[in-house]
Amino acid sequence: MEHIKFDFNIYSDQLTITQSYIDLVESIELELVNQKYTSYYKIKNNVFINGTQEIIKPSVEKIAKLKNFSNLIFENCWVQKYKQGQYHPLHTHGVEGFSFVFYINVTDNSSKTCFYNPGYPYVQTHEYIVKPKRGLIIIFDKAIPHFVEPNKDEERLIVSGNFILS
Repeated sequence: MEHIKFDFNIYSDQLTITQSYIDLVESIELELVNQKYTSYYKIKNNVFINGTQEIIKPSVEKIAKLKNFSNLIFENCWVQKYKQGQYHPLHTHGVEGFSFVFYINVTDNSSKTCFYNPGYPYVQTHEYIVKPKRGLIIIFDKAIPHFVEPNKDEERLIVSGNFILS
């Protein structure tokens, strides 16, 4: 008998956020798109991109070591802010590579991020719900479906992005 296993992973780490990085994130111009404020469709800010890469690099390097990868290709990153009642519906970030959610400014009332196994909602075997915490980074396979619940405060500010390890 042949056994074929598919692996999908979610990693979490706690990072230190400096006030200068928070100021940088808050300076990024956002536009209202589908129930959230985002910089996803805006011209990219290299200072922001490079600053984000430097902050998340230690976490990414831990994953690279676990999976025997040595090459990092940082694809993109963006800022999202959620006001009260705003959310992000179920989505993935693609197929190949990794994505991250980095919680910058959150409170106890900030909405949770809910992750499900690939195949959801047609097949549901696993669920992982993240309560936001300032400095928490969640890194996950791009193919993992996830969504953000409706927000209960005015403070939920995150940085999200994608990268490839090879």
